[in-house]
Amino acid sequence: MEATPLLAEGAQAMLRLEVRDDGRGFDPAVVREKKSFGLMGIRERVLIEGGSARIDSQPGEGTRLRITLPLSGEEETP
Repeated sequence: MEATPLLAEGAQAMLRLEVRDDGRGFDPAVVREKKSFGLMGIRERVLIEGGSARIDSQPGEGTRLRITLPLSGEEETP
């Protein structure tokens, strides 16, 4: 498994994260039919923060997850 965080600068600073594996993979159409809360939860959380998430997978080919999130430039205090 490989994870690569990238900070992209431009009009708005963005955090780009890509995670890939060379595992079994899956058929995305089958997962959508099952309404999997794991993948759906990832997408929903990223969308709430104004970002995007893309999950690419094929049986026998592994999986790639790409997430892009805008950075506000302000640190949050707990």
